[in-house]
Amino acid sequence: MPRAKNIWVIPMPDGKYAIKREGTPKPLFIVATEKEALDKAKEIAKQDGVARIVQGKDRKIASRDKF
Repeated sequence: MPRAKNIWVIPMPDGKYAIKREGTPKPLFIVATEKEALDKAKEIAKQDGVARIVQGKDRKIASRDKF
């Protein structure tokens, strides 16, 4: 079975946040706040045993947490 891919939190131009699985074009979820995005991404990453990667507004990696 292929290994699950990391979960990314990406800020969107409209101020919302996308939660995406690495390598996929469509978001799993779009949420209104950064806190919601971080919490949901952490939940998914913990369940899958992968990293949560947070992209800053400058498009650089702001943080990375392994669960």
